[in-house]
Amino acid sequence: MPWEYFTKHVILATNKALTDNGIKQELTLGELKQWMGILFLMSLHPQFSTDKFFCTNTNTKGSKKRKRNDFWDPPCCGKYMSGKRFGVILSNLWLCNDLPPTYRDRSWRIYPLVNAFNKQMTENFNWSWLSCLDESMVAFLNEHCPNWVCVKRKPNLFGNRYHTIVCCLSKIIYQMELVETDKDHPKEGDYSKPKFEDVMPKTAAL
Repeated sequence: MPWEYFTKHVILATNKALTDNGIKQELTLGELKQWMGILFLMSLHPQFSTDKFFCTNTNTKGSKKRKRNDFWDPPCCGKYMSGKRFGVILSNLWLCNDLPPTYRDRSWRIYPLVNAFNKQMTENFNWSWLSCLDESMVAFLNEHCPNWVCVKRKPNLFGNRYHTIVCCLSKIIYQMELVETDKDHPKEGDYSKPKFEDVMPKTAAL
């Protein structure tokens, strides 16, 4: 993970949002790592709502309660972070600390994070001789999201589409690029032309 980017951008921008909303407790890098770990853990249990990960007891019928059971209940994350604090970070999280560009670009907050990830992987990951260029979906149901698309052939139909380069032996993504729609594609600036989305056919070996 590009932790240097998170420190210079995500932490600073999120703390500014917290301060603007009257929240005194600032976010630290360690707390952000805890928050991300909980978020990743939640993604493995999509059948549960967020509050189920932080409650110590589970309501059954009426006011009756039963003790939490690790066999069928989701993992308890309350010992790492309170549910209230998790929600506060989620609602105030910013990914970029840069100023907006002078031209129209609805995805300008995403590019720096993607570039930081690509740089981190280029400098620290030694991919194999066999790689694959493919596309992935980041599920998002709000049709007003920038570069929102519907791809019927995908398990997750709605969201943002990314072109990714994957090491076929380790199955690790080491490069990615946001695929922009004609409506939201910037007409000028550094991201007016794709870097590698049109270089080769999908799923072709490098």
